[in-house]
Amino acid sequence: MFWEDKTLYDRIIDRLTQQAQKYIKWRTAQDKIIEIFRSDMGIESSLDGDFFGADIYESTPAYALEIMSTAFRGSTVSEALDWIRYGMGAFELRGIDKLDQWCQDIRDHMTAVYRRSNFYDVLPQFTKDAFSIGSPVMFGGENIVTRRIMWMPTYYKHTFLFYDKYNESEGVIVNDTEWTAKQVFDTFINKEGQAGKDAREKKLSVSLNNSLEQGQFNDKATIIRAVFKANDPIWNNKNFKKPAGRYKWISVFFELGTEEKNKNTPLNEDMGFFTQPYVYWNYDKKSQDSSARTPAFYAVFDAMSGQDVYKDFLENMKNQNRPAVMALNEMKGRLDMGPEGLIWVDKEEYMSPPKTLDLIGQVNFTKELADLLGETCKRHFHVNEFQAMNNLARTNKQPVSALQILKMDAENSILLSPAIESQRSVLRMIDERMMGIEIEAGNGPFAPEVRENITDIILENIKDRRIATVAVIPEFISQLGRAQKIAQALEPITMGIDIAADMAAKLDLDLVMAVKGYKALDKAYTAMGFPMDCLATEEEYMAAKEFVNKQRAADKQAMQAVEMMKASKNIQGPVDPNSVLAGAGKAMAGAVI
Repeated sequence: MFWEDKTLYDRIIDRLTQQAQKYIKWRTAQDKIIEIFRSDMGIESSLDGDFFGADIYESTPAYALEIMSTAFRGSTVSEALDWIRYGMGAFELRGIDKLDQWCQDIRDHMTAVYRRSNFYDVLPQFTKDAFSIGSPVMFGGENIVTRRIMWMPTYYKHTFLFYDKYNESEGVIVNDTEWTAKQVFDTFINKEGQAGKDAREKKLSVSLNNSLEQGQFNDKATIIRAVFKANDPIWNNKNFKKPAGRYKWISVFFELGTEEKNKNTPLNEDMGFFTQPYVYWNYDKKSQDSSARTPAFYAVFDAMSGQDVYKDFLENMKNQNRPAVMALNEMKGRLDMGPEGLIWVDKEEYMSPPKTLDLIGQVNFTKELADLLGETCKRHFHVNEFQAMNNLARTNKQPVSALQILKMDAENSILLSPAIESQRSVLRMIDERMMGIEIEAGNGPFAPEVRENITDIILENIKDRRIATVAVIPEFISQLGRAQKIAQALEPITMGIDIAADMAAKLDLDLVMAVKGYKALDKAYTAMGFPMDCLATEEEYMAAKEFVNKQRAADKQAMQAVEMMKASKNIQGPVDPNSVLAGAGKAMAGAVI
């Protein structure tokens, strides 16, 4: 059958089948990653209900992943952090008071929106998936009842991303086998009485209708969700009516095995989106790959080697404590080699007791080897960098200085740049989706009357540009990213001061006076974001410095006078009124007064 003659459902199944073939080798790799690093995925993800991690003999890989995902998230995005702000995309619009205030209002509003949503609840698992399995996906939408924006992560084996020539996602298909009959009814029918019965009989399969009629609400159904850009050729079907409006994305749901009469009629009615309804996190994805590589992908070889060594070591210990035994065939089923074991034998068997088999070789397992195995795995997750402050404080037996913390954070930001940049990409998608929902709802600073007023202000300041080209953009001000910028700004200041001090010690002590101390401090504080209203002005500083210098001079003069008075005790005869000693006495009297 030609593509143009196929139903929308059949087109989706074709795209899914083709993409699933490309994902086969990645699924094998992801399963190995889960086996070693993700025992937390647990029973629900296992077909036979077994707990994951049966082949894990040492948990450093899982520990290293947990440290990186937790520390990285805590250093970049957290409900307790001030991690996002907004600014006008056009440079010439920055500095306009009313627009700056509007951006601040957006920041306050969106901070509350993030906290009211479940974003911070799903972020830990989403981050861990990004650093281990690779390319996690989650959908964002508004719960109409609670008015909360809810993010729903997908299971990696159900999810298939599609990419364009620029290595950016142009669509996704989720083949979710975990829907229950009740979830299907609540999501796509949600009507009571005869209306609900008529709707479900029209939309749902016979098996799902039977499950609902018999009260088997937990019966499973496979629901396929397809999301593609509105201009994707998959929607160009003469029997499928695209949603009216200037939507950028279209999303449809179908039940697997949909009847022929419904293959052009999705389960959902609201199909259009102005913003991308899903987000994905690619840590390190090559254009020819189906999924992203992660720190766990690069660590898996060291992790597998470590597991093999630990396995051999543990088996060696077992062989030493419970060695293999060779016994007569006649004694089969009567051996009791445990503590206080008793074996009844006849005289002939007594003369040939069971014998333990000696080991030919042993594993020489030392603490140094254990540490080495742990470090080879942890290096891929930058565990030492995340724990640098604790390690340094423990080594020096004193707290770490602010400058040391700043330098370590800056170094971490360089080492973690792939993670930081990839996270910024997904955060932009998340923020665009959440802000899009708020704009459509007209909430807070996005109310129509507010936006009209803002539009007038923009048009007054940009007369030669279309309003469509002006945007509010998010700026992510995480601890690591901010530390990198601060370190870059402070580096010439701190290095310059160190060089001046070093040259002064070696050449000329007065060289330190070549550095304008107040201006250097002012620039350093500005780079750090220090509250400048807490810093004295240069005039105040110079006045205070002059006062202190005068006080120091007076104190010094007084001390000299005291020494001179002590010396006068050894002088016989009257003091010449024009002598230095007489002058010291007068200075002493003045200092006392």
